[in-house]
Amino acid sequence: MIPTLILSAAVFVVVAWFATRHFSEYGKHSGGGDGALTVRHLLAQAAAEAASRGRHHLREPQPPPHSTKDINAPQPPPLEIQRRILDALHRL
Repeated sequence: MIPTLILSAAVFVVVAWFATRHFSEYGKHSGGGDGALTVRHLLAQAAAEAASRGRHHLREPQPPPHSTKDINAPQPPPLEIQRRILDALHRL
């Protein structure tokens, strides 16, 4: 009788621990922190978008990206050499 009670209590403790651990975050919101938008901020942003020419008008213009070509980057071999290498690999 006593081992059954101990086993039942242990199972109950494990199930209660799991349920508490698994469902403890259920229903919570992340809350407001630095940079969190409130309803007032969202309404002000929507009013500004409606008064202007749209949401893209509110953004600052970005400078064009610089050339991404690196002078020191390795260049691929010419196509003729690539074809010779491919033919040699097919012969293996």
